Amino acid sequence: MALPPAAMDQLNEFIGAALAGQFASHADLANAVAPLATQAQLAAMQAQLIAMQAQLIAQVQALLAPHNAPAIAAAAGATVQSMVASRTLNAHDRSNVNYAVVPRADGTPPPSWPINFDRRALVSGPIAAVDLLLADFDLPHGPPTATIERRNALALHIGTTRM
Repeated sequence: MALPPAAMDQLNEFIGAALAGQFASHADLANAVAPLATQAQLAAMQAQLIAMQAQLIAQVQALLAPHNAPAIAAAAGATVQSMVASRTLNAHDRSNVNYAVVPRADGTPPPSWPINFDRRALVSGPIAAVDLLLADFDLPHGPPTATIERRNALALHIGTTRM
């Protein structure tokens, strides 16, 4: 909110007078300047300053968030531990038992993970389920004729072997 030119001239006079020592205190200066801005204008300016401060804090936090190394390292460590634990479970021969869900690199479970995905499904189940999981894990699909290679790639990623 800008002051009119006449008010700006008056404000400059008050500032010059203050610098010359004509006002005994800050209160004297405030009383002299008070007619230039109403309480509503001052409150509006204060609200604008508070809003600008909140925006600045949010922008600084957004800039610093990607560089929060301890939090990133902790999340990555937890994801790696979860992946290793799932792959270890999947490495054991547990006939007729579903595979443990292996999380993706971001720590989330793959959205296409079927509930009943077991060793039979990996060996002879629909290749579409294998392709969806390969896509979820961002693994290469290979050519459409390479069914065995796609199944092997998924088996290797989840920590087991095809039988």
